[in-house]
Amino acid sequence: MLLFGGLVTLVFAPGTVDLLRDDLHVGCSYGTMGEAAGSWFCSDGIGYLFPGAGLLSVPGLALICALALLPARFDTIGRVLTALAFVPLAWVAGLTASVTVARSDALPAGATWSGVWLVAVGLPLLGCLLCATVVAARRLLPAALQTPATIVGLAALLLLGITSGLAIAAVPACALLVAGDDQPRFALVELS
Repeated sequence: MLLFGGLVTLVFAPGTVDLLRDDLHVGCSYGTMGEAAGSWFCSDGIGYLFPGAGLLSVPGLALICALALLPARFDTIGRVLTALAFVPLAWVAGLTASVTVARSDALPAGATWSGVWLVAVGLPLLGCLLCATVVAARRLLPAALQTPATIVGLAALLLLGITSGLAIAAVPACALLVAGDDQPRFALVELS
């Protein structure tokens, strides 16, 4: 599951350029005078290679750490993998906020950089965090609700992450949550 999650994350990684350019306006400037007034001017695609790699680095590292921990087979491996699921979400929130909220260049009238981040990343990521928390805390629910809570939580996490451009955080989080389940059917490989 972890390998599959990593591959799916790589498939969705190019969508991060849209999040950075079109939603967060990284590498863009807003025209305020002349014919350029009211238009965004952005770098070409290659300018988003390093910011995209930066966003992808920690979710990828979380998956690699989980793969390295799987053979250890200690009692709390499920809890460790579940805790690791929140790392990609927190990383993407922190990194995108650090490059967006502190900006002071021009914006359309009435807009703020913190508002841009909140709409593009903050609120969708809050929804992703809530979904991940439901899946992580499902064992506190009555037995009849645990499986539906897991299915709905994972599906909502994936859908919200993919539709908002946050798949590079949501897909690894889902893979780690599934791998963190104590059921042997979710193991990457069955070790004897």
